[in-house]
Amino acid sequence: MEMKLLGVLAGRTAISWPPCGVLRNNNRVFYKPGATEPEVPFSGAVVRVHRIVDGKCVWVGLSDANGYYYPGELELGSKHYAVAIDPTGQHQVTAAGPVVATLEM
Repeated sequence: MEMKLLGVLAGRTAISWPPCGVLRNNNRVFYKPGATEPEVPFSGAVVRVHRIVDGKCVWVGLSDANGYYYPGELELGSKHYAVAIDPTGQHQVTAAGPVVATLEM
């Protein structure tokens, strides 16, 4: 049985059960413009989040103007790895992880 946050209706907040997890650590994409230059945030990267246990892709989105991405509705406590892809093809694909889905607040 899957239930999700329904929102606020008539002053009551609907509860999501089971609770969903989010990734809030290691959720930023960077690139290095040159060999001796510091890393800078990458806006517009396609980010795919996969479960480590079976490799299934459970979330796809884009990094924002500051390089952050915010995957949600993940299985609480599950381990994931993220793959960042440059849609223009100018930068190499990178992966990060493992990261653990924590309680959404």
